[in-house]
Amino acid sequence: MIKVKETMLRQVHQYKYLRIMITSDGRYKSEIKSQLVQTKTTFQRMKYILCNKPLSTKVRIGVFSVLNSVKR
Repeated sequence: MIKVKETMLRQVHQYKYLRIMITSDGRYKSEIKSQLVQTKTTFQRMKYILCNKPLSTKVRIGVFSVLNSVKR
């Protein structure tokens, strides 16, 4: 426990702040793993659009841009 201005705070090993995993040891290994999982999940969800040959590249890029901006 850490005391900050009369408030006791519990110490944790990691937490997410502004979409970045912060760990007590200062390493990025868990953040990299988290980013890879998110990337794989996003690709799997968008695979049909990104790999659909009948759709033009312009349409695929447009859909990707819209979905990417909504995610943020």
